[in-house]
Amino acid sequence: MSKTMKVQDVQVQEVGPPPVIEAVQEYVFEPKRLVLTPCTVCGQASKRSDGLCWVCRRLKLSAWQAFDKQDS
Repeated sequence: MSKTMKVQDVQVQEVGPPPVIEAVQEYVFEPKRLVLTPCTVCGQASKRSDGLCWVCRRLKLSAWQAFDKQDS
């Protein structure tokens, strides 16, 4: 059984001058560019701020976990 929702008319109050509103709308709704950098370990494309691709990051986390288990 599907539910149906009624959409009501909503009035939106402008909170700034039109040029500012247009600039904000462009910023919010414009597609963002994805910046890819090479991984610092293997050279594959990475979009993370730490500079590691997902494989190298997982290997790093696994190594940390193994190291922590040896200390215990």
